[in-house]
Amino acid sequence: MSEFTPSEAAATKDASLRRRTVIGAAAWAAPVIVATVASPAAAASVPALALSLVVPGTAEVGTLAQEAVYATVLVGGVPAVGKSVTFMVVDVALGGFGGDGSQMVTVITDESGIAYPPSMVLKEVGDVAVTATVDDRGETALITVTEPVSTGTIAFKQSSVNAAAASTFALAGALTRTAGRVYPAEVALVYPAGFSGPETAQVDQATGEFVVPGVTAGSVDGSITASAPGYGTATVAITLVLGYIETQQAMYQAGKGFAAPNGTYVVTGKVNRVAPGAALPATLTLTWDTTSGTKYANVTGLVDGQTVNVDPTTGAFTLPTLTPIDTGRTVDGIALVSSIVLSASGYQPMTITLVNRPSNIVSLKSSTVPAAIVFKPGETKDISGSAMQLSVTRPVKYPEGFTGPATVIVNSSGAYTIRGVKAPEYITSGSLRVEGATSGTSISAGSLFVL
Repeated sequence: MSEFTPSEAAATKDASLRRRTVIGAAAWAAPVIVATVASPAAAASVPALALSLVVPGTAEVGTLAQEAVYATVLVGGVPAVGKSVTFMVVDVALGGFGGDGSQMVTVITDESGIAYPPSMVLKEVGDVAVTATVDDRGETALITVTEPVSTGTIAFKQSSVNAAAASTFALAGALTRTAGRVYPAEVALVYPAGFSGPETAQVDQATGEFVVPGVTAGSVDGSITASAPGYGTATVAITLVLGYIETQQAMYQAGKGFAAPNGTYVVTGKVNRVAPGAALPATLTLTWDTTSGTKYANVTGLVDGQTVNVDPTTGAFTLPTLTPIDTGRTVDGIALVSSIVLSASGYQPMTITLVNRPSNIVSLKSSTVPAAIVFKPGETKDISGSAMQLSVTRPVKYPEGFTGPATVIVNSSGAYTIRGVKAPEYITSGSLRVEGATSGTSISAGSLFVL
C-alpha cells in the first residue's frame, strides 16, 4: 500500500508487461481491494478520509463490466458524496476506459460514496496497473490479464451485399455469446485496399448486435472483416454496382394458343443508376436460369445470350415478344416455371419468373409486385401489388432488417397495398413475400434492396 500523486504513479509502469493482443470479452476473479486512511496526526484536526480501490485480481483481454472497477470514499467513516475520483491506467498501451480507451477519467462519487469509471478495456496480456486518487490520497492495484477463451461467434447480417460505387454506407452484424460470458464493448474492422471506415464498432450489450457506419467504397470489389477475441472473425463481400435493373413485376404468365394478351410474355422495365455520374448500359443480356431441376429453359424460343437495347436517356427497355413454344408441363397440377436473368456489366442483375401455363389451366391471373424495390437506408415506402387469391388477409414476410405490418388485406379485385414498409439503416437485400394459403407458398413476391 502506498500514497502517491498521479505523476508519481505514471512512473511505476513496467514496459516488460507488454504483449500485444486485441480487444475482446473479459472475465474476472476475486477483486483486489486497496485502501488508505489519513494519518493519526491529520485525523486529530479533520475527519479521516479513507479511499479504497477495487479491481478484479485476474481478467481476460477484453472489456470489463462497469462494476468490476470502482473506488469507495469515506470521510469520518461516512460515505463521501460528490467527491471527484480520478482513475488512471498507468500505461495506456495496456488498457483504458470507455469506448475511446482514455488513459484517465474523473468520476463523482454517488450517495454511497462510490465512483464507477466507464467500463475498462484490457488490451494486452500482463499486469495492468490502475490508480485512483481523491484530494491528496492515492491508491494503485494490479490486474493480471490473460488470453481470452472462446466465448461465442460473430457474423455479419449477410455474407455478401451490393453497394453503390463511390458511396458511403453502413453494415450490420451480431455476436452470439456462450452462456455466462459477456459481450465485448466493440469489434475491430479491417478494410480492403481503397475502402475506409471506422476501426471499431460498438456492440449493443443487450443484443450483441453492431452497426458499422460511414464505410466508404473503393473502386473495386472487396471484403470487410470484423473480429473480437474469443468470437473469431466474420467477412462480408462487397460488390460495387452502378445501379440496378427492374421490371414491372416479378412473375409473368402465358400459354400456347391463349388469346391476347395471355398468349405471349410482354416484359418491360428500366435500368436505374445509383452511383454518381454512372453511364447507362447500351444493352442488357438475357440468359436462361437452368440451375434448378424444377425449371426448364427456353420455353419461348428465345436465343440464350441475346441482347436488348436500353434507352440511353431514360434507361427503359422492352424485351422481344416471348411466345410459348409448348403447352407447358405440370407437377401435381402446378405449372412448372422458368427464370430469365437480365444483366449488364456493373449493374445489379434481375431475375424474373415465366410461367408457361398448360391449356387445361384456364386462369392466367397473375400475382404481381415490382421485381425490384430499392430503398435508401432508413426509408419508408408503401408497396402495392395484386394477387390471385381475392378478399383475403395474408401474412407478410420481410427480409432481415425490414419492418412493416404483419398482414395485408387483398381486396375483391386482387389489389393490395402494404403500408409503411421501413428499411434498416444498413445495406441489405432479400425477398418480400405475401404468404399463400399453405406454408411455404406465396401469392406475391419481390426483392427489396437497400442501396
